[in-house]
Amino acid sequence: SDTEAEIAALKELCASIDVPVELASVWADGAEGGVSLAETLVKTIDENPANYKRLYDNDLSVQEKIEKIVTEIYRGSKVNFEKKAQTQIAQIVQNGWDKLPICMAKTQYSFSDNPNALGAPENFEITI
Repeated sequence: SDTEAEIAALKELCASIDVPVELASVWADGAEGGVSLAETLVKTIDENPANYKRLYDNDLSVQEKIEKIVTEIYRGSKVNFEKKAQTQIAQIVQNGWDKLPICMAKTQYSFSDNPNALGAPENFEITI
């Protein structure tokens, strides 16, 4: 469990950057132990609207969505779609799943598909 010193340090840090803090005791007190946290969360959201913008419109093609992820998040320059990927994308379209968001997996060591290009390289090509 957290010590009083740890809790005090966290409260101090949050206060220094103007972030509200609420302690939750839902494990000990059930739902009642989370009410103040929930109220503070709702108040914070209401008072600080997010400047959220989707990366892409779901009406884009699967290939275009993947290209957006690669170029705008991973900082790559190009996506090469192998025949197998093209076949799988055609199946996605045929099943009507092409208007859904994309969830892309990659190595945890690099934004590229090259396991030797560690970290966040730029201007690389990804082959799918």
